[in-house]
Amino acid sequence: MEHDTTNSTLKNNPSSGSLTQKDRYFRGQGSDEKVLAFFRKHWLTLLPHFALFFLLIVGMILFVLNYMMLKSLYGGGFFQFLMMFLGLFLVYYVHHFFLILIRHHLSVTILTDARIVVLHKSLYVINEKETVDLKNIQEVRNMQSGLLENIFNFGDLWIMIPMSSQGIYLDHIPNPDFHFRLINKAKQAYVLHNPSSKSELPLEQESSKTPEK
Repeated sequence: MEHDTTNSTLKNNPSSGSLTQKDRYFRGQGSDEKVLAFFRKHWLTLLPHFALFFLLIVGMILFVLNYMMLKSLYGGGFFQFLMMFLGLFLVYYVHHFFLILIRHHLSVTILTDARIVVLHKSLYVINEKETVDLKNIQEVRNMQSGLLENIFNFGDLWIMIPMSSQGIYLDHIPNPDFHFRLINKAKQAYVLHNPSSKSELPLEQESSKTPEK
């Protein structure tokens, strides 16, 4: 699901100063930098984790309902070891499951009128940021192939940058065609409103440009 995060407050209140934009939506946002959209990975990436969590809950309910029978069959030290193992596993997996949800929520790709910011975050370990200026984008490829990708409308975006063999690869993006077109429009608008960048071609023309001999 894509989110339009246009600053309606500044639209409705022209007297608001441009300094109110600084760090408004993410740390490092410029004072005159406007956020056009942001998105996370498609919700389908969480489906396997929800399925495992559901199976675990069902298994624990069945275990509780058949507690007395299992205790009579596997009494003694083995049953106590089994109870301790299941308890530790339940605590670990519930903790792991919610860490996955938090990481999914914190990891965001942000498109502004000047750059693309990719945030990779987790609760404890990961805190990475990757940025690319719109003027440095050479080409954007929209890759959406497969039955599930077309049914649930998600795919991958490959943002190619000069002097970089890999660029930025964004996988499992919701509504990739919309974000593909939005990045193209943002790049064209940036080149149009920044004279110093007019030497660079818009995205639609860049992929077809050949060097002069």
